[in-house]
Amino acid sequence: MDIQEKLTALRSTDKFPLAEWSNRGLNPSSPEVISRMNEEVDKLIDLILSKINEQPSNLLEEVQKFFDDWDNFDFDTEESEYIVDVMCEPLLLAGVDVQSLII
Repeated sequence: MDIQEKLTALRSTDKFPLAEWSNRGLNPSSPEVISRMNEEVDKLIDLILSKINEQPSNLLEEVQKFFDDWDNFDFDTEESEYIVDVMCEPLLLAGVDVQSLII
């Protein structure tokens, strides 16, 4: 399975299953908030998918701009941190150096 297929498969999953909330020591947010959290990760995956084949790739710059522009005020601190943690998976799949990002 190539990177695009893995990202597409990840996009179609629930990235915030109820069991994972308890593993993090958190009470689950409402289904509506969890749906919006999934949408935020999907936006990042869509960005990665749209830029991954560009030559030369400016993916790191585009991802940094995504985070610079990201409006996470609809989420509490724990939700925002959880979203960012989940966003690391598609970033790592795409070969983005997450340590160099300012989030």
